[in-house]
Amino acid sequence: MNARALGLVIALALIAGCARPVVDLQPVLRPHDALLRPAGAGRFPAVVVLHGCLGVRTKDLRWAEWLRDQGYVALVVDSMTGRGLVSFEERSKVCTGLTLWGGTRAADVRASLAFLRSLPYVDPSRLAVIGFSHGAWAALDLLSSAGADDVRGLRAVVGFYPYCGVASRAHWLRFRVDVPTLLLVGAQDRAISPAQCEAIAAREAASGRRVAITVYPGVGHSFDWRSSPATDDAHRRAGAFLAERL
Repeated sequence: MNARALGLVIALALIAGCARPVVDLQPVLRPHDALLRPAGAGRFPAVVVLHGCLGVRTKDLRWAEWLRDQGYVALVVDSMTGRGLVSFEERSKVCTGLTLWGGTRAADVRASLAFLRSLPYVDPSRLAVIGFSHGAWAALDLLSSAGADDVRGLRAVVGFYPYCGVASRAHWLRFRVDVPTLLLVGAQDRAISPAQCEAIAAREAASGRRVAITVYPGVGHSFDWRSSPATDDAHRRAGAFLAERL
């Protein structure tokens, strides 16, 4: 099968996947969440934190702590454990695309937003999502498959170095909803294609969606694990983006 035919098969599979029956994911996800909240009664704005392909790591929890300290409820969603993806070998298959694509995790995001809206100390009109790598892929695929009610109250999406390739719904399908979105990627990234992410951002901006992208020279995938001017700037941009919209 040539590349064009393979791409068509993937696109048709992704489109068909949008019509899959709704499954209650709360029992799969909620026992494994990390939920951090500021002191006080609220109601607080809230942010869904989406991990990369190896599962929840220390950086995700550091982000959650920072978000809590800024006055946000932070929900770190574990998409792996409840699905039995617990070993390094199993999670490595997620990283290589053999299981648990971003389109599947888009339903996790949808369920997690609904969960946050149900909490008495969360302001359901002030929600955001921040995703890293595989988690950012899921966030973009949500925008390409969600209805207006799915994203009710969602005011911002931040995606660090998302996968934007042919297995992503966002690669083929325009965003169905208009949510302000900020993408932060490294120009030297070899795990994902910065050019494909730039193409998605340009396509959506041209159609009137509020999508912006910053490409940092000299850094690659997971650049924010290391201290650098790019990391400092990305943290500042992400923080300002959330503060402005929440």
